[in-house]
Amino acid sequence: MDESTKDAIEFGSAQLAAGLLELLPGGSLLSRGLLLPVEIAERRRTERFLSDLATQIRELQEAERLPSIEDLVASDEFMANLTEVVRSMKATSDDEKRRLLANALINAQIDANPPELNEFFIRLAGRYSVLHVRMLRLIEPLPPFVSAEESFPVIDGKRSGVMRDLRAIVEAAFPESSLLVTPVFQELSNDGLLITTQPNTRAIADLGRDADRADTISDLGRAFVAFLRDPM
Repeated sequence: MDESTKDAIEFGSAQLAAGLLELLPGGSLLSRGLLLPVEIAERRRTERFLSDLATQIRELQEAERLPSIEDLVASDEFMANLTEVVRSMKATSDDEKRRLLANALINAQIDANPPELNEFFIRLAGRYSVLHVRMLRLIEPLPPFVSAEESFPVIDGKRSGVMRDLRAIVEAAFPESSLLVTPVFQELSNDGLLITTQPNTRAIADLGRDADRADTISDLGRAFVAFLRDPM
């Protein structure tokens, strides 16, 4: 990635930081005293990210899985995605999320997705936490609901009609994040990555469970999980 591209990506953030500092009491002094080290630290983080990204891109180009860097930077879609990814990278300290963001950027060029789907997935990758992704990866291989006869458990020789409690499965898998499981689960459902396929039954209502609670991953969710895979 050449220096002019890096500078263009970072210019907007530096301008915003300077403007925010000016709003504070003694803002001009703060700008002079704090903005420079902030810019240096941010530049170093961005350079590390772009350097690692460039290494991945070169390896994939050598394997003829990506076009040349000249073709990439000439693509409006790639540059728009890169700007969004770098913005999200700056907002996280989590190395795993930064790897996911890099995966998303590269896979957007490898996969034959419509540009609007790539843009949607990259924005989700920026908005979601690592827990969102881990949860989807846990759910993705689970067998889907098939039918009342095949999917409902047998209790005392009878089909119970009780839906699979997917959220309980997730809660058991991530006990250290118990306070976050419900809002993250709901957000994945709201975004269409988790869906409800099991029918309403009296047993569900009797147990006080939400009959509309998602019970499986959607096709969109599966595509998003694949979008974040390691492209190497």
